[in-house]
Amino acid sequence: MEGGTKSKDAVLPDRYAQVVIGPPGSGKSTYCNGMQQFLSALGRKVVVINLDPANDNLPYDCAVNIADLCSVSKVMDEHKLGPNGATIYCMEYLEKNVDWLEKRLLKIPIDSYVLFDCPGQVELVTHHESFRNILEILKRRTSFQLVSVHLIDASYCTDSAKFISAVMLSLNVMLRIELPHVNVLSKLDLLEKSGQLPFDLEFYTGVTDLPRLLSSVRDSAPKSPAVSSPRASSSSDSLSHRRPRKIDKTFKALNDAFCDIVDGFNLVSFVALHIEDKRCMAHVAQQVDLAVSYRGPGSRELADLRIDHTEWIRELQERYVTKRRPADGEENEIPYCKISERQWKEITAPRKR
Repeated sequence: MEGGTKSKDAVLPDRYAQVVIGPPGSGKSTYCNGMQQFLSALGRKVVVINLDPANDNLPYDCAVNIADLCSVSKVMDEHKLGPNGATIYCMEYLEKNVDWLEKRLLKIPIDSYVLFDCPGQVELVTHHESFRNILEILKRRTSFQLVSVHLIDASYCTDSAKFISAVMLSLNVMLRIELPHVNVLSKLDLLEKSGQLPFDLEFYTGVTDLPRLLSSVRDSAPKSPAVSSPRASSSSDSLSHRRPRKIDKTFKALNDAFCDIVDGFNLVSFVALHIEDKRCMAHVAQQVDLAVSYRGPGSRELADLRIDHTEWIRELQERYVTKRRPADGEENEIPYCKISERQWKEITAPRKR
């Protein structure tokens, strides 16, 4: 594995970057690929940095790849670690050799807009210090204006307990990583296949009354398997039948406590995303720009979008939850954003140098 050499501190003003994080399978690499294409159409010079040492199937061309320094597969072979331990090892190794990353970031043109594709191991953000330390070093040495984009699979909305856990995770990440933050419900187009939602989509994006989910948490409580041994006594059988009720009570109490914490902070909300829907991409990009006060190419056009949030969520509800078929020509418009196909072409038209 390659080590880093110490470089001088540098100040790079007006550099902006998204730190894309989220659990495994939430669509981080797909998001980076789609957002790179979308923002490039707005005139930004977008580069992607892969910081996931386990990601060996990249859908995009990256300017810097952590695999050139260390990778999970090599660490597993050399140190006989499992995938989780190897990922933590790689992050600690990157922290010790952060000059390697800094040196390569300094070579990226100063007017570039950067997307960091990060590992999906949740504890790297919620418990471990290396990833957080790396971000702090980058902010201090390179003057990057960072905004974290936290992806959560929209399928969690179909299970009350999972959604409460996802909201709690989002809050934890917001408080731990200490960056401007945007939470995103990803894979919205696959939501219908995951099951029926107990509430409308607006309930899940707004996270305004989380305790309402508690009534359905009982159905999500884990059940202990019944004792199947032929030698099991009648008392054991009786115990096995009582155990689910005890777990159900404790499980519900735990989720009740989670809801109290989330309501107490009142910080979590989500932006819904279907990566192939340019209207969704425009909305997410707008929220990210607002969070970090970005004033580069395309920011004015996105800031001028007038989004009626209620109508917008209803539109997404009909499109991706109840699967209303769009009318002819409707795909070529961005409803409730006050932007037509003609305006969109003006936004994405090549600019004179």
